[in-house]
Parts: sequence; C-alpha cells; structure tokens
Amino acid sequence: MPNARFLSLARTTLTLAAAAAVTTLLAAGACEDNPPECTTDADCGAARVCAAGSCVACADSADCGAGQFCCNGECLADSEIDRRCGCGPAEAGNSGTDCTGIEPAGLCLVGDATATVDTVGQGSCGCGCSAAAGGPICGAPAEPGQPAVCSCAENSDCRVPSADAAGIPHRSTDTCTPGSKCVCYSTPAPSTSCGAEGSAPDCSATAGCINLLTNASGCGIAGRSCLDPANSLASGGTCVDGGCTCDAASDCQGTGLNVDACVFVGDSARCVCSGYTRGGAQAACPMELGCAGATGCSLDGVTYTTEEAMRTALGLP
Repeated sequence: MPNARFLSLARTTLTLAAAAAVTTLLAAGACEDNPPECTTDADCGAARVCAAGSCVACADSADCGAGQFCCNGECLADSEIDRRCGCGPAEAGNSGTDCTGIEPAGLCLVGDATATVDTVGQGSCGCGCSAAAGGPICGAPAEPGQPAVCSCAENSDCRVPSADAAGIPHRSTDTCTPGSKCVCYSTPAPSTSCGAEGSAPDCSATAGCINLLTNASGCGIAGRSCLDPANSLASGGTCVDGGCTCDAASDCQGTGLNVDACVFVGDSARCVCSGYTRGGAQAACPMELGCAGATGCSLDGVTYTTEEAMRTALGLP
C-alpha cells in the first residue's frame, strides 16, 4: 500500500497542475474577450492605419494629406497648429496646448519660428514679439515656419521696454504708426526701431536714437553732457552706465534727472540714483527715468529700488 508521504506529494502535484490549467484557460478567455482591433493596416478600413492595436486615421503626419498633421490619431488642418501645439500623433499621447487661449495670445513656436505640420509636436506656446521688433502683438506669418508678425495697436504698446543681452532695459520705440509698427518717432526717418541690441538702443523724444548708458554728450538724459564741468569732472568726464563721472554731489543734482548722488562704484566715482541698484551696486536710472531719491527709479507711477524688480515687473528676462 502506498505510504502517506507519497499520496500527499501526488495530491499536491495534481492540485498545482489543475491550477495552472485553470489559469491558462482564464488567460485565453481574457484574450478572446478583448482582442486587438487590428494587427496590420489591412485589418482597418479605407484611409485608416493600425497603430497599437487600434484603427486610426494616422500614426504620423506622413499618413495625412498636404497641409495636415497627425494629432491623437486624427488628421487636422495646419490652421489648427496654434490650438493644438505640441500634440502627439498617438491616441493616448499629448493632446496639445491652445496657444490662442494664453494671455497675451501666442503662437506655436519651434525656436524662433512658427511651427509647421512637421514640427508641431515639438512646438511650445510663445510669441517672440517686442516693441523693438515692431510691436508686442503677435500675428501668424503668411507661411508656417517663419517668425511671427509683430505689430502694435496704440502708442502705449510701443513704450514697453526691451532688454539688451546684459538684461538692461531700453525703450527702443515710442510711437505706433498707421501701419501698426512701432518706431522711434523723433528719428530723422521714423520708420525703424532703435533696437535694444543696436549701438543706440534708447529712443529719446528730444534726441532720437541714442545710447544713454555711454554717450558723454547725452548721459542718462538726452542733452546732459559729461563734458560740462557742472555735470562732471572739472576737466570733463565720461559717461558710465548712464551716469557721468563726478567729484562732487552737486554734479549729480538737478530737476528731472536720472541721478542724485556721486558715489564710488568699482574704481570710479560716478552719478547714480541713491535708492536704485543693478546687480547689487548703485546705478543710474535707465530709459531717462526720474530718480526719486531713496525710493529708487520711477516708471509709470511705480518706483523700483532694483533693476531686477523692474525687469520682473516688465516681463523681461
């Protein structure tokens, strides 16, 4: 007669085998209950392709017609790019971002150019427009892949500062022309911007395009000459970051100036606004802004004690 240990092992083996068989049958039943919609394009109807087991209109933009891109398995016209920016082709992928719904309204950009049907999946919402580029209002170009068309609606649009490579703000324009472009109106040919990156980036109502940071005959405020001993050194000084070099407090004082004190900054004494700093050091007010003493530089009724705070408020980097 078989011993008890043999019978126990036999029963255990049979039980495990039965469980494995049931598991196999259940798995097979599950597969049969939820079969994939397709395995090849031939399993789908006309103008449909097989992607991840589902029949969709497209798996990438190459499956769509001219002027269309693939978004979540559907072909959309290129006119939808700005409303479905970053949309991926897979059904379960990114459905895109509506750039027209952000404030202010933007475009779908890849780098500095507007997205195309081939690049929309890599796009992100932006504008790239500024007063210096023609105006802060962002418009779509005639052809995708080109930079945005920049324009303005009123003069105030053109008085929004732009920053140069060092982050220093400049007002490059002051007037919106009938052609909806921002210009520095007082220049001899009022059809161009001074340009924040140009050699004369500041638009002055009295001097046109000028570099208020370095121009010795128009330092900080157009017409303020560092060659005049009343504003600078007895032998004549230079313009450094919008303030004349100085040897007395009186060199930096007067009505409507962007400076009010003579202090050492680095290795030279120069005129600064006593309540304003740039990079932690006292500095003169930019853009012909008036110095309000210890409260800093005044812009549109608001005073700023640091250039970093002013840039943040203006939306500049």
